[in-house]
Amino acid sequence: MNEAGDGGYSLDASMDAIARRAVELAYARRPELWNRFGDEGRKKSLRDMRYHIAYLNEAIGSGEKSLFLDYLDWVSGIFVSIGLPSTALTESLECLLEALHELGQDQVNAERMILEGITRTQASTTMIDSYRAPHAQHGELADRYMGLLLEGDSRAAGLAVGRAVEDGTPLKDVYLHVFQPVLWEIGRLWQTGAISVAKEHFCTAATSMIMARLMPEAAAPSSGLRVVSACVGSELHNLGIRMVSDFFEMDGWETRYLGASTPAASIVETVKEWKADILALSVTMTFHLPELRSVVAAARTQALHGLKIIVGGYPFRLSKDLWQSMGADGCGRDAQEAVTVAASLVG
Repeated sequence: MNEAGDGGYSLDASMDAIARRAVELAYARRPELWNRFGDEGRKKSLRDMRYHIAYLNEAIGSGEKSLFLDYLDWVSGIFVSIGLPSTALTESLECLLEALHELGQDQVNAERMILEGITRTQASTTMIDSYRAPHAQHGELADRYMGLLLEGDSRAAGLAVGRAVEDGTPLKDVYLHVFQPVLWEIGRLWQTGAISVAKEHFCTAATSMIMARLMPEAAAPSSGLRVVSACVGSELHNLGIRMVSDFFEMDGWETRYLGASTPAASIVETVKEWKADILALSVTMTFHLPELRSVVAAARTQALHGLKIIVGGYPFRLSKDLWQSMGADGCGRDAQEAVTVAASLVG
């Protein structure tokens, strides 16, 4: 649901004080729950509370409550996977609301959003649906690929998709119907505690290497159109924008893929020097949206006249209109849509 944002209102300036007070209240309320995690647990509690506030703040600023509520669904699964009771997140939000009131940060949209979040967490089953749909396109190949990755056999996983491509499966289909749902599902398995973060990182890194081996044979002859693609600021989740860059190359675009954590100045300078037609930007974590806005604004004022900017990533799959508030020209919710939108923008 899209609601009117609060204009210039922001919790950023008071984030640390609010987070510290909220954690103090949580520990005072349930010392038997939180003290058992020791000093390290308290540091993580403070980090998590800052995340709560960052997501809340961005949801308020953009008027998109789904950014906050979906985040709470994700956190709820994490909390349960590490052995916290199902009520832990609800109580954390109650303490956050109390801290806001104590510190004079009363604000109607923040309070309303937190209260809705409390209701959401109270009703949550903490079950996270699988991304593997029955009878999905290329589902058998996806299941085999994921199984081999989880066994730690990246060589066999690469051979499996390589043979499928040799036998006529379009590489774009492998990206959209094998790599994408498998990585989403592996992320879900980590979130629910079914696999370790090390295994999740291995699967992601293995897929990146397999993509690099498959792509050279798939690039189309150059159309003369140019695209720069990057993750903004401190965003580390770069495999999605890597897929987008590969799709552009498969459609004949000349690409400059800048990867993760790219400073705004470097992105804009590359666009200017290379005379790019399209700038494609990605974020996964909602709290990086302000950085994305800043990059878009900088590119508008400093780059070439006529540059078109498209955005994508997880927040934009939650909210179909969010891209407009970023100042972008369009949005791609997957790699194919990104190329299609870009082509329409450059005529």
